[in-house]
Amino acid sequence: MMRIAYFCPRINHLKMFGPVIAEQRRRSLGGPPLVFVPGPPLLGLGSKAAALGAWPRLGEVRAQLGAGVEVVPVTRAAELLERIGRARVGAVVSVGLRLDPAIVAGVMAPSRRAGTLWCALGHVQEELLDLLLPPGPAVLGPWDLATTLSRDGLDFVTALLRRDGVTDVAPLRRMVPVGFVELDQVREFDRAELRRRYGLPLDRPVVYLSTAGRFDRRVIGRSLPPRIRLEHAPIRLLEAAFFGRVPRALARAGLAPWRRRWPDLDHLTSYRDVLAAVRRFARRHDAVVVAKTRAKHRDPAWVARAVDHLLPDGAFFPFRTLELMALADVYVGLSSSSAIEAAFIGLPMVHVLPFPPDAYEAPSFLPVREEFYLKPGGVWNTPGLATAFHTYRAREWRAFVEWSEAAPLPGPVDPAARRAVVRRLLGEDDCNASGRFLDLVEVALERGRAAPRGEAIGR
Repeated sequence: MMRIAYFCPRINHLKMFGPVIAEQRRRSLGGPPLVFVPGPPLLGLGSKAAALGAWPRLGEVRAQLGAGVEVVPVTRAAELLERIGRARVGAVVSVGLRLDPAIVAGVMAPSRRAGTLWCALGHVQEELLDLLLPPGPAVLGPWDLATTLSRDGLDFVTALLRRDGVTDVAPLRRMVPVGFVELDQVREFDRAELRRRYGLPLDRPVVYLSTAGRFDRRVIGRSLPPRIRLEHAPIRLLEAAFFGRVPRALARAGLAPWRRRWPDLDHLTSYRDVLAAVRRFARRHDAVVVAKTRAKHRDPAWVARAVDHLLPDGAFFPFRTLELMALADVYVGLSSSSAIEAAFIGLPMVHVLPFPPDAYEAPSFLPVREEFYLKPGGVWNTPGLATAFHTYRAREWRAFVEWSEAAPLPGPVDPAARRAVVRRLLGEDDCNASGRFLDLVEVALERGRAAPRGEAIGR
């Protein structure tokens, strides 16, 4: 019996693998699930991997996936390749389209020649960015099957590629929309039970706050190779003022050369002021403010003092972010893609956008962000579901302050507005993305043995 394996370099990938493994076990498909966790020297532990790497947290991986899942640490490409062959792995599942070149050459290529399929799960549209960065659709080359969230997203990126002169979009036939497998976890949630488990009152509103991350990562981290350039100076100054690392007057003077680029940037938002406004809103409604941070955020100490509860990442299966959203009454985020999860759950949203989006967004991804997040009908900007405040504009900062001082606690979201946003972002409005993904894997396993490597499984 061919087994299905999961390649898990980062512990947060469990939020994707957990639901798929649960569905695999429900179907009794492919024998006991097998999870490969790479460590040094096969996978280096840089700053991001140090925070999210699965290798230093093998015990947590085993505990979150539970009994019946074989977790195997590997440290060399040859060892991983040998274990794939010995276990008769029919398909390896990974998250995203970009793996270390040593793994692509030393593991993916030879195992595919031997008949193992490699399948990529899409994650919060990051796979769309991977298509827009060099080498474009050719990034799909090592994959037998790749998934994304929705047909709308894939079609939009296909049009962008053609607009930019990319003529060979044939590799996109390997990419199939299935929805967001992470969200399948929501099916099992019980709001009252979650509040009891987190020690939160049943009779008071809860404001869920997603803390601010590093905005400059998006532009600097997507420089190939990453490096600091003059074009990154504005976001470095904006972010430094936001977190209080430099006086706002000094940042304003430093931004003078870019005034023509952003003529409506007439207010420098402070993170402290944002938190004070959220707290003011909560106190008016006798609400509890629950914030979730991440290890890579490196929150200043005063963030914890501004909220009632500041929680770390915690578990990924079940995923703490989803649990906190499911028990909350309103969500406040700062330019966060977790709006996708909040929209699916049906949580009223307020989005604080402290900087012009083109100051921090990867240029290749900016059109996607505008289409699916910023424009009317986007997940940050849909009446009845989400309100956005572009607080780098003084008038919108004042509107946000007025919200904190006078806005009522939002009631249930508009079902039609929520449904429209979810269908554009996720394609399907259900908790069965794992089922659709495994349907594709099953078909691929059935016919993949006789198919030449690289034959399209998608459309």
